[in-house]
Amino acid sequence: MKVLRNIEQEVEQFEIGDQIALHLESIGDFTATAQKVTDQGTLFFFDPCLNDHAMNEENSNRGGFAESDLCHWMNTELLDAFPDDIRKNLVPLEAGKLLTVPAVGEMFGGSDFFENDGNEQLPLMKSRKNRVCYDQNDDWCWYWLQNRRKGSSAAFARVVGGGALDLGASDAGELRPRFLLKNL
Repeated sequence: MKVLRNIEQEVEQFEIGDQIALHLESIGDFTATAQKVTDQGTLFFFDPCLNDHAMNEENSNRGGFAESDLCHWMNTELLDAFPDDIRKNLVPLEAGKLLTVPAVGEMFGGSDFFENDGNEQLPLMKSRKNRVCYDQNDDWCWYWLQNRRKGSSAAFARVVGGGALDLGASDAGELRPRFLLKNL
């Protein structure tokens, strides 16, 4: 009988769909999947979400994601928890940040209701099952995206449990870290 089996192997180049294992000090063990390969590196999204965290302590989208409390926490405390061999090979993303959350364009190909980020929908995100995410307790969760709602001083985009686009701001939600790892 034929079966599909995941195997661990050394590679010289990442491909879309490759998974890597990450041990985050004092947080736990995670996997991340390669979403896009570029000249600068390979874009990874965490597979499970982590940590309930508000985008900003107050109900606002001031400064966008790059200036949010969540982005600050991700690029200080969360980044410090990354293994040294991964952290030293991270390539800066938007606004020079090493860790961000996905953008609406990457997940859905864009939306008239949120700031345009100029991204095309990633191949794996064309399938709803790849947008659905689980928390560390294996429950469906919703997670933040980096785009602000047009015409609103409070809302950011987020992906809800069923993989659809929604909005929120001050709620404590999960996050699906996104990072660019230098090519091998």
